[in-house]
Amino acid sequence: MLSTAQEIREPYPKASQDALFDALTALAQEIPLLALARLPLLESEAQRDRILKLGFTSAIIRQRDVAAVYLQSVIDRPWIAETSFPNACALAKMLDGESPAAENLLWAIARKNPDVALRNIEQYLDLSFGPHLLDRVVKTAPDEAVALAAGTSRSAIRFRDVLRASQDPAIRVLAGLSEDRTIDAPRLRRVAILHQRIARGDLPLRSATQLAGNFPRYFATLADMRIAAPAGESDFLDRALEAESLIFCQAFLQSGGRGLASDLASLSPRDVYLLLAYGRAEANEPIFNAALPRLRSAMRAILDRTRNLRLREFVAAAIAVHRLDAFLQIAGAEVMARLARGIDQAEDRLQAAVTVAEVIDGAAHAGVDQMAAAIASEYDRCRESGDRQAQALYGLLAARMVQSNSGAPAVGEIAGRYLPYLTAASRFESTSLFAENGRSVQRHFFYDDEDGVESFTSFKSGYAHDPAWKIEDRGVYLEILGEGPGGRRIEIFANIPNAGRNDEALRRQQAISEVLAGRGLVPTVLVHRGHSFHVAKTIRYVTSAAKLVFLGSCGGVTEIHSVIERSRDAQVIATRGVGTTALNDAILKSLNDWLLRGDRAIEWAGFWQAQKSQLGKDPMFRDYFAPHQDTASILLRAYFQLR
Repeated sequence: MLSTAQEIREPYPKASQDALFDALTALAQEIPLLALARLPLLESEAQRDRILKLGFTSAIIRQRDVAAVYLQSVIDRPWIAETSFPNACALAKMLDGESPAAENLLWAIARKNPDVALRNIEQYLDLSFGPHLLDRVVKTAPDEAVALAAGTSRSAIRFRDVLRASQDPAIRVLAGLSEDRTIDAPRLRRVAILHQRIARGDLPLRSATQLAGNFPRYFATLADMRIAAPAGESDFLDRALEAESLIFCQAFLQSGGRGLASDLASLSPRDVYLLLAYGRAEANEPIFNAALPRLRSAMRAILDRTRNLRLREFVAAAIAVHRLDAFLQIAGAEVMARLARGIDQAEDRLQAAVTVAEVIDGAAHAGVDQMAAAIASEYDRCRESGDRQAQALYGLLAARMVQSNSGAPAVGEIAGRYLPYLTAASRFESTSLFAENGRSVQRHFFYDDEDGVESFTSFKSGYAHDPAWKIEDRGVYLEILGEGPGGRRIEIFANIPNAGRNDEALRRQQAISEVLAGRGLVPTVLVHRGHSFHVAKTIRYVTSAAKLVFLGSCGGVTEIHSVIERSRDAQVIATRGVGTTALNDAILKSLNDWLLRGDRAIEWAGFWQAQKSQLGKDPMFRDYFAPHQDTASILLRAYFQLR
């Protein structure tokens, strides 16, 4: 193993590429310039990309002049949006006026995490491009912007003044809305989504307010706007449609459909389809049963009019609730070919490919021939166009079809090259979670709603009566300590949720971050508890140090690709269906007991069989997946090896 910069010399033998990669990985975090300068020595594109990410991330903290040199070469990388926003702002200040890439860097991060950029305007507003950047961020999250400006705190007043000073009349509308005390907070956020139409005079404020109070009409308006939106200008509409859909699907399940049946009946067939597609993570069996008859005579026309918008997500949702056959009776098997096409044209190719892989795994023999023919045709098209990334994704999908025993002759020849890369994580080396002193640190995330409080209470009670564990209440968070044989020690840090207090969970998690940093502790296990619309907040805390991630929200499998992109060594436990408090608690407690007793490795098949024997009577358990069953992780790891 190489260990010092002096040992890395040109030319480097091909046989030692792995040793070189290990050496550069360590070097990138300590002396990024030296590691980045040696990138050409690595033959693997995936390894070069990994070192580039590590080196740039380190340089933006330790050697900003080096980060400035390499900024142009990383600005288009998919992972650039994961860069720390404060660190990126510091680099942008150093470059202000010298490089247009500085604004592109901040925009890449802000576009994915607009709430972070909106809460930190003082870090970039005085830059030459600051006002322009703020306008772009506000437009991509107008509901977040109006919520921040609607308060009475000094920061809210300051933010409202900044909105009022904008040269964009649509943003000044938001400033006015934030001062309107006649509109309740939920409706205010809905009206904010319509701010551009209000500013153009297309929609009077009074009409917008009335529209925002009627779910079917409001959802139809959002759908109309989304379908008509130009490419690249639909982010805020996608987020709004997803938020509305997730909340509606969740409420439908909790009410047994009784309280929302009239709203569902008032939606057009197109909007019923979009509700289930955007609400995939919370779409449940009762709402599918109620919705599918509405689509019976219009499905193909809907797909044509929406240009297959969110079709992959809809089919994956149907599989999750075991309603794919019923859907195919309505839409026809040809729909399976539609969802396999155009991965190279998707905004997030990896997510699109992962969703298709999930469909392959869950589709049994439904539409297999159509999918196979489409995948083979798309593979050839991408190969001829020279798009190696898309070709690799289609090749892996062909291999997955063969591997899952749902393959067809059309993909057999293509699959042969890619099958060796599709390997499951059959075991987990538990030593990767523990430092040399035998300590493992976990972070658990709970959110400020009734579900968060209920989940937290149940989680706490699971450890309260076990003598192997000790609970220490720190006021805003719990520290739970477990000690096992051989000096093994697990420390769990979990924020205490406070129902009804917006963002209190994030403030308490920040307190945990400060404690961990002060003690020099690095979490290797992260656990998300709560609804799916909170999961993106948890994933922001996933770093390359994370080795095991538990996504306890409904439809957690939809976010596995986000975890793997942040930590390619992470193994993930998630559900494609409904995540329940009882199952989450039981699986997590059993896992921690296994870890604490000192086993060097967990054989996932054996562990999962033990869980099934205890929990298998719960019908929800069938939709939970251990890492060795996880399609997303298998596909993504194979893809990163191929690059």
